[in-house]
Amino acid sequence: MSVTPSLDEAERACAAYGHEPSRCGFDLSRDLVMAVREGKHVRPDLVLKYGQYLLKSHASRLGDGVWAMYEQVYMALLQYGRRRKKSDGANDLSDELRLAGEYCTILAARFPDSIRVRR
Repeated sequence: MSVTPSLDEAERACAAYGHEPSRCGFDLSRDLVMAVREGKHVRPDLVLKYGQYLLKSHASRLGDGVWAMYEQVYMALLQYGRRRKKSDGANDLSDELRLAGEYCTILAARFPDSIRVRR
């Protein structure tokens, strides 16, 4: 089992690849998302960018950790989606909040009796 790098270390490593998840690949992307989680950082921007890449391109490689990744990306979608407003100042259901609904459905199907998912 490897030690997760700090968020600063993970960000520096990703910077060498232009902060592009597909160029960073599985290991660096996973390390960055894990650094956010383990360090209890609030970085929905990074979790969305790298976590969604991992779920779309490497879900099977995550093993059982895929569910923690879904949950972490789901929470980031909620955080990020709530920050955005339409240019006229009115609230609108953002793409992030729509996608959060899809992720919630996935989690609820996998964990139907979970109080944590229902919250």
